Amino acid sequence: MNVMLQKLNEGKLVHIFPEGKVNTTKEHMRLKWGVGRLVAEADNTPVVLPLFHLGLDSILPLEKPRIPRMGKDVTIVIGEPLDYADFVSRLKTQNKSPMEIRKAVTDDIQVKLRQLRAKAEKLHSLRIKQDQAFNTNSRAMTSHEDSDKDLNVCNNNEPQKCDENQKLNLRKCIFE
Repeated sequence: MNVMLQKLNEGKLVHIFPEGKVNTTKEHMRLKWGVGRLVAEADNTPVVLPLFHLGLDSILPLEKPRIPRMGKDVTIVIGEPLDYADFVSRLKTQNKSPMEIRKAVTDDIQVKLRQLRAKAEKLHSLRIKQDQAFNTNSRAMTSHEDSDKDLNVCNNNEPQKCDENQKLNLRKCIFE
């Protein structure tokens, strides 16, 4: 954390995973107070840009063999920038200890990350369902084209006809 704090004081950007380790269980993890320390003790309070990602473990698995896999879904949700300058200043004027300030900042970032996680999980789940529907309907397209019939795909279980342009872009036909 000392090196990170030095970098922030030099006006550089830093990127950390505030959990302090790789989350192999995908459970909610308590953030380490180091993130709060960086925010509270930097010469100029840095702006925090929170982000949450899902699916990277499907590209580079945590278990051996660690061979990268292509064609996997990854969802990254970036939150609004968080400016803690006023918050930290207010806590300091209330004579809060450095430990209390670090904890307060960390707790707030934890809440924001949990909100981003919920959003990422919802978007990731939707993406997986869309891909599954696309794969199912791609097989349907092949069987219909083989029999020289108009392509019928299901959107909410209701058949619809697709024009030639939509046949070229099946995803557009299914999900519009």
